[in-house]
Amino acid sequence: MTESTEKVCFVHDVESNLVKIGATSQCPHVYIAGLAQTWHQRGKFPEGFRLLGVMGCDYKFDLKKELHARFARWHKGNDWFDPVPELRIFISTETHGHACNECVNPSATEDEAMRERVDAAVAEAFRRIPSGVE
Repeated sequence: MTESTEKVCFVHDVESNLVKIGATSQCPHVYIAGLAQTWHQRGKFPEGFRLLGVMGCDYKFDLKKELHARFARWHKGNDWFDPVPELRIFISTETHGHACNECVNPSATEDEAMRERVDAAVAEAFRRIPSGVE
């Protein structure tokens, strides 16, 4: 299964309990490391961010713009949104986990097993988001 190089990523900031809808051509884990590096001055580290899901696309900025418009009602600034039920349902039904050759270099069988483990880990991280936001 070949993954698109253009992606929209949904990233949970554990501290603020906000979800970032961001775009990248990189591995989402590299993207998160870049977020952590940018936010490091404020004391955030990679473990403070959780990848909730990824959407491959032809042109990441079009999809990002469409998603920002769709969830504008819950926009909190820049690429950040409240994790309201509508956004959480969208992420859980329309996105997938991520495992690429930048993360690991598995065989086809290992790749499928890795994707299943990643999807399970994403689902677990997603369940940890407090649901008190309406």
